[in-house]
Amino acid sequence: MKIELRKIKIVNFKGLRDFTADFDGNGELRGDNATGKTTLFDAFTWCLYGKDSYGRSDTNFQVKPLDENGKVIEKLPHEVELLLDINGTMVNIRREYKEIWTKKRGSKEEVFTGHTTERYWNDVPMTEEEFKMKINMICSEDIFKLITNPTYFLSLPKKEQRQFLLSMADEVSLPEFAALVERMAGKTAEEYQKELGAKIKRIKADMEGIPERIDERERSKPVAVDWEELKAVLISKEKEISDIESRLEDNTKAYDQYNKQRSDLFKKLSDVRVEISQRRHALHEEQLKDYYKSLQDAQTYKRDVEALEVMMRDEKRRIVDYENQLKKLTADRETLIAEWRKIKQRTWAGVDDNQFICPTCKQRLPEDDIAAKIAEMERNYNMETARLLEVNKTQGMAVAEKKRACESEMGQAKRTLQGYEESLAQLKSAPISAIDKPDVDTEFNDDKKIQDLKALESGLKISIEGMETWTSAETNNLKQRKAELQQEVSEIRVKLSDKERIEAIEHRIKELTDQYQTQQAEIAMLEGELDQIADMKHAYIDKVENTINSMFSIVKFKMYEQQINGGEAETCEALVDGVPYSTNLNTAARINAGIDIINAISKHNDVYAPIFIDNRESITSLIDTEAQVINLIKDENYKFLTNI
Repeated sequence: MKIELRKIKIVNFKGLRDFTADFDGNGELRGDNATGKTTLFDAFTWCLYGKDSYGRSDTNFQVKPLDENGKVIEKLPHEVELLLDINGTMVNIRREYKEIWTKKRGSKEEVFTGHTTERYWNDVPMTEEEFKMKINMICSEDIFKLITNPTYFLSLPKKEQRQFLLSMADEVSLPEFAALVERMAGKTAEEYQKELGAKIKRIKADMEGIPERIDERERSKPVAVDWEELKAVLISKEKEISDIESRLEDNTKAYDQYNKQRSDLFKKLSDVRVEISQRRHALHEEQLKDYYKSLQDAQTYKRDVEALEVMMRDEKRRIVDYENQLKKLTADRETLIAEWRKIKQRTWAGVDDNQFICPTCKQRLPEDDIAAKIAEMERNYNMETARLLEVNKTQGMAVAEKKRACESEMGQAKRTLQGYEESLAQLKSAPISAIDKPDVDTEFNDDKKIQDLKALESGLKISIEGMETWTSAETNNLKQRKAELQQEVSEIRVKLSDKERIEAIEHRIKELTDQYQTQQAEIAMLEGELDQIADMKHAYIDKVENTINSMFSIVKFKMYEQQINGGEAETCEALVDGVPYSTNLNTAARINAGIDIINAISKHNDVYAPIFIDNRESITSLIDTEAQVINLIKDENYKFLTNI
């Protein structure tokens, strides 16, 4: 697809107020500095994509013209119109950017409220989505920026340049490394290298301490002895311990029988002593029975007197409260009677004759209306008097009812008080006092039952004192010998455990030795895999660079650079005759390098668009290109931008 600009018309866009240029093939525009050469390119890209030549949207750069003070000139239309030849078909594209001015209700002046953008395709209005779809059918914005500006591609970060070039190159095939690629399982060479390097590092870290661990285990092995002889000694000592335990069991049974007999005698002695104490307590309680009875009766009498006195005080306080209530209710009743008499004496005072004068016309109301009004007022006054008398009557009845209830309750309280007073007088007429505590016997040695119990107590004490004292010398000797034998058996078992420990250590040493040898072989295999990856990367580097550079005529790209450690680092350096683009190339060489890149991108995507070349005056000649070239030339003789 070939796109050529046939005409561009600009109205109020940045510094260009009204400009039109027609083209038939390549174009040439001349002008001094600040006459709008770059603005022309901005207008071209803005009409298509709503962005300037740097990729900024119209909200991020100043579309509107400025006055001599640098202020925006308001209420101007902003418009760019293009006539494009697309494969021989003429297409008219127009974008308009307008201010919105609104007159609010109640205001005489219009107020700026925002912007609106209108888009046209062959004079047909388009929505933003419809317009974008039409433009993208011609060329996507990303590709369009690359093929219209010769400096754009090489201004991108090297990583983005590299990714784009690799996307243009055909897929590189290295059949000699097919087996290696299969083992990589979809990983990149760098990812696979990192994976292998991590494995080698991990394995070496595991191997690093193995020799020391083997030596440590060799030094930790116990000294070997005659294990069979040691087992025979162990069996002999365990047999002796078993014999001692049998003898100790017999001694324990005899000692338990002795303890049981002695314990039974002590229990009987304790029971007899308890029975003697209980008998004495029973006799003591019998002697004091009358004293305790008189003491209880005296306490009961005192409690009853105190209870009656408390109840009498409560009733007296209640009677006083009732008397106070009756005084208040009596006063309330007298107040209501006085109010009733006052209400009964009310008489209607008549009316003021001025009430019947019209406030508007100052005329007296008709006599019939006045008579009706007076009758109504008198009736209302009498009704209010009747209502007040009824309210007073209701309140008086309520007070009378409360007074009757209060008098009834006070009468009941007085009767209750009289009953308490009579009960207290009757109780005090026969007072009760406790008798003196008598002297009593505490030993009761003459009691027959106590004498029999003491005789039984004396016999049990003689039986306990007569039992032989148990001796435990033999048992202690047996226990001491058993403890000595157990210590010796424990020491022998510790020595026997050394045999198992030696076997475990030797087994672990063999495991560590086998592991060390296996890991050495694994590292050798992984390092060989790394060597194969390095060989594959070198082959890939050569093939990729050759494939990419075959697409250009004067530019060559260096896709990799040698590292100090011998590795290859990804890069993307454009060279012209071996000179890096980023160093000492002159303007002409840079522009021609950009056109060479545009030619390759246009060919790869099968789309050619106008190339805008700024500062064309400094370039003697351009390399050939199938695209239309718009030359922007600085010329002091042209004070306004001029289409030549």
